[in-house]
Amino acid sequence: MEKSATMKIPRRFPRPSLFALRSTMISIALLLIALAVIQRVEHRVTVWTLTHDLAAGTSLRAEDLSKSSVTLNGHAVHYLDARTNPKDWIALQDLFAGEILSARSVNKSDDKLIRRIVSISVEENHLPTHLLRGQKIDLYVTPMGSQNDILGAPERVAEALVVEGTQIQGVHTGVALSVVDQQVSAIVEAAQRGHLDVVGYPK
Repeated sequence: MEKSATMKIPRRFPRPSLFALRSTMISIALLLIALAVIQRVEHRVTVWTLTHDLAAGTSLRAEDLSKSSVTLNGHAVHYLDARTNPKDWIALQDLFAGEILSARSVNKSDDKLIRRIVSISVEENHLPTHLLRGQKIDLYVTPMGSQNDILGAPERVAEALVVEGTQIQGVHTGVALSVVDQQVSAIVEAAQRGHLDVVGYPK
């Protein structure tokens, strides 16, 4: 007696619902976003940023700097890591508020030029109203005689000097300047022979 052949019917799997497909796509998208965030976090480094503008030649202080966590995408080697403390280092170029401190913009000392701090006394109305440390100024002198008479036109003594500090003394303001060694004699001589004017740079 012949056995009847049994036909195997292929098993049908249920079609995924639209909700299931959408949930799967959302899960994949969230996973990709999470991986991207993790990758970005892994490449973040802590660096120094400037709290305000500083002229080249300024000696850095703690209040000039703040720590920031940033993503530099492989360029971190060009910037100063926050684990290095640049206090008392010299700015080799003009620095600006919010700028990340690059490794080549500062140095432990100004190897090219020896710097000195020179103090001058300036009468009121002969210097900018709000003169701050780290600003650049030009210094002028008007030659004066023994009777306080003007002997000549104003002369520029030096340019791009760096203000290290100010102190009001009655109608005069004491201004401490960071200057290169070769400028000291000219500034001291100018203070002896006439009235000084401090001229600021516009921001």
